[in-house]
Amino acid sequence: MKKRKSTNRPRSAIQTDTKAAAQDHTQLAAHSTLNTAIFESLRVMSDEIDPTLLEDLIEAFRDDAPMRIKGIKDALKRDDLSEIRHHAHCFRGSLNSFGVDRLAFVMAAIERAAEDGDRASVEWLITSLDTEFKKVRSRLKA
Repeated sequence: MKKRKSTNRPRSAIQTDTKAAAQDHTQLAAHSTLNTAIFESLRVMSDEIDPTLLEDLIEAFRDDAPMRIKGIKDALKRDDLSEIRHHAHCFRGSLNSFGVDRLAFVMAAIERAAEDGDRASVEWLITSLDTEFKKVRSRLKA
């Protein structure tokens, strides 16, 4: 059985960070799954440039997102907060461009927690990734 690495921080600091992550999670409800304004602008651009562009972007997202989420989870298993931060940062950028606001918010919170060295918050926030991705995937089918 693999031992967990200590964060070398007082327990009160970890609890405070976890409370901040919980607050981030509470704020999650304020963000829509898909930003309809951004998504509609992508639809208009697709209609003007190439009618299959939006469908191609959606397909690329469906293929890419699970691999990115897996990369974050794999980095967590290795306790590599730097890699988690990197993956979350890159994924957040593409999510924002695509109008996937709620999942982008989760990525921003994971990125912040990883940068702060708060493994407990990262682990807690990662639990919402699959749920949020399923919501996005469902909305993209509609």
